[in-house]
Amino acid sequence: MPTRLSDRERVLRAISEAAWQRTVIEFAQAHGWKVYATKQSGKTLSGGKYVTIIEADGKGYPDLTAVHPVWHRLVWIENKTETGKATPEQKAWLGWLTRVPGVECYVLRPGDAENLLAIFGPRSPREEARSR
Repeated sequence: MPTRLSDRERVLRAISEAAWQRTVIEFAQAHGWKVYATKQSGKTLSGGKYVTIIEADGKGYPDLTAVHPVWHRLVWIENKTETGKATPEQKAWLGWLTRVPGVECYVLRPGDAENLLAIFGPRSPREEARSR
């Protein structure tokens, strides 16, 4: 017998990746971050999937790149639906970026909303004071 989803799980699973990405962008910007996001260009002729135009080695590059101009922090975010899985290319990019000293990489889902302040908020009293 399948496991019954809680009301919270049903709500989280109903949130699209696009809606979740808008939430993450708005939260980051409200905390002083500058955010770069790629935009899906439209639908393919077959299958109705969205297409993002990429060049060079960009396949799998994270959805968001964010920098805080005062705290001098750099973050890459891959947004997923609550049940979404990272592709092998996305996992590769996150692995490469994670090895760069001083940068932060996250895969975020709607269920991670309570962690946004920990990611995009000040990390220390000094950072908090610098943002005033």
